[in-house]
Amino acid sequence: MRTPLTAIIGNLQAITPTDAIQTGQLASARAEAERLNGFLANLLDMARIEAGVLTRGSEPVDLADAIASAVHDLRVRLADTPIVMNVSPDLPFVRVDPQLFHQCLINLIDNAAKYGDPGCPITLAARREPDGLTLMVLDEGPGLPSGEENRIFETFARIEGSDRKGGTGLGLAIVRGFCNAMGLTVSATNRTEGAHGACFAIRFDTAHLTSAEPELPESST
Repeated sequence: MRTPLTAIIGNLQAITPTDAIQTGQLASARAEAERLNGFLANLLDMARIEAGVLTRGSEPVDLADAIASAVHDLRVRLADTPIVMNVSPDLPFVRVDPQLFHQCLINLIDNAAKYGDPGCPITLAARREPDGLTLMVLDEGPGLPSGEENRIFETFARIEGSDRKGGTGLGLAIVRGFCNAMGLTVSATNRTEGAHGACFAIRFDTAHLTSAEPELPESST
């Protein structure tokens, strides 16, 4: 499925519209093709998780850089959504698999954009703690029904009676699978202190923190 879909997306991108009607039609076709490609990627990722064949590496990653990269990749999706970053530059690096962690951020930010109130900001905040570090993705939507905070990470879970009843039910399951593969934990709660919306948090223990920057390859002489 991946090969013909890639060809379809490539051909759609190569077509130059000749009028406003074609511009709209092409934009719609490209968006649907990209959505199908994302759905297929989620299915493949979930198959890797469930088959136990997920390969992972580990290297120091700067949280601010990782978040900026994920936001950049979602720039079209986030065109009308303000992003608030509260990540201190003094935080230690986190030891993760860069590709798996990137996909976790993509899925969590996309989830916040999908279910947050239109035009309301998504906040990404990191908090240093005595025994580790917590990265939070906070939206300003209706939030989660009480008692469903764990079930939302199940494969194909759609929580009726909440803002999470749509979608494929794969994005958050993949986040949990990837986090587990990296030795991290992810949780979901409703925001407190008078704020409305959901809070998704990735927890790093001290073993996943380091002050060392990624090693640069030696230059050849």
